[in-house]
Amino acid sequence: MKNNKSNKALKIGTNIVLILLFLGAVQMFFGENYKNNHFGWLFLIAFWMVRSIYGFIINLKEGNKKLALIDLGLVIFASYFLFSQSVKYFL
Repeated sequence: MKNNKSNKALKIGTNIVLILLFLGAVQMFFGENYKNNHFGWLFLIAFWMVRSIYGFIINLKEGNKKLALIDLGLVIFASYFLFSQSVKYFL
């Protein structure tokens, strides 16, 4: 029973974060300042990264090691991309 509650809490928390990231990306894309489109894309990459982290955790719990490794690779790629773009923007 406790495992089911932790899965439900993880799913609810992940969905809230995903909705907020998606709404932030939409707001950046359709805002009046066209220079914010860069941030919209970064929000979508962050959305993809959070979704891949969630998939990684679920695949590990279910025992799908190959899919978990693919999700981990996507997380590493998205993290690298976010870090490199953030450094380029702030420096």
